[in-house]
Amino acid sequence: MIQLNNVSVYFDNLFKSTRVKALEDVSLTINRGDCFAMIGQNGAGKSTAMYCLLGLIKPQKGSVTIDGMEFELGSSMYNNIGYLPEEPHYHDFLTIDEALYFYSGLYNKTVTKQQRDEILGEMGLFDQRYTRIKKCSKGMKQKLGIAQAIITEPDILFLDEPTRGLDPIISRYFKQRLINMKQKGSTIIINSHVLSEVESLANRAVIIDKGRVVLQDELINITNSGEGRYQVEYEGKDVKRPAYLKNSRTTGALVTGSIPEDEFHEFMMFLNKNKLKLHKCLLNRMTLEDSFFNIIKGDSNEPSTEA
Repeated sequence: MIQLNNVSVYFDNLFKSTRVKALEDVSLTINRGDCFAMIGQNGAGKSTAMYCLLGLIKPQKGSVTIDGMEFELGSSMYNNIGYLPEEPHYHDFLTIDEALYFYSGLYNKTVTKQQRDEILGEMGLFDQRYTRIKKCSKGMKQKLGIAQAIITEPDILFLDEPTRGLDPIISRYFKQRLINMKQKGSTIIINSHVLSEVESLANRAVIIDKGRVVLQDELINITNSGEGRYQVEYEGKDVKRPAYLKNSRTTGALVTGSIPEDEFHEFMMFLNKNKLKLHKCLLNRMTLEDSFFNIIKGDSNEPSTEA
């Protein structure tokens, strides 16, 4: 289990005599085997929280523990931790293969040439493996960063905006690799602005705003925070409509509207009793993006519709 316990982090403001609040009394609990997402706007404190979890920043208040033990730089705990920073940088004079060899060698694990070739192939870098870093595009550096983070299949993996600059094909391969790692028991902590990506991977999430935790829960609970409603369309313009049918309108012979999820059975009985033909019935599903905007901005937009 990984925990942030009432963590506060402040930075000096070089232009004023005040301090900038990055995190304030933040507590997080990440269980073994979780894919845990940190969600928030730019400057919310997500990356600072990740640096604290990695032991790269020591908070002014609170503690960070893994299985009850606090981080110490140089600790053997780092042998089982992978990390992809938001903007990975490498020595320009190294080739892609040399950089992967060097960084994978920092772990107390054996990484073979075959493993390097396989991961470079998976990331679409095998044919460019002898290209020097200074000639690599931003996307190529991002792929290399992913390769060095996952090649040892670490027990704990930290990913800060992992799919920036990735093409759709490599992004899909990478997503499947993360799913496989999670199934094997790896714990993944991901910070991403691509909420659809987060929703397809994470089982738990925290929403951080202005350095504070707004909500921390199972992802299914976050996305089910709104009332479920069905969008329906049926033939029956001359039949009295049930009171629970809202926002109804008539187009030709068709009636459209929405009904509460818990009235679905009653609605089907209404159709059967009046011998009405149902044309469409779609459940409104609250996406993570919908939930995020509702929580942070109080957005009143309708949820996305899915069959």
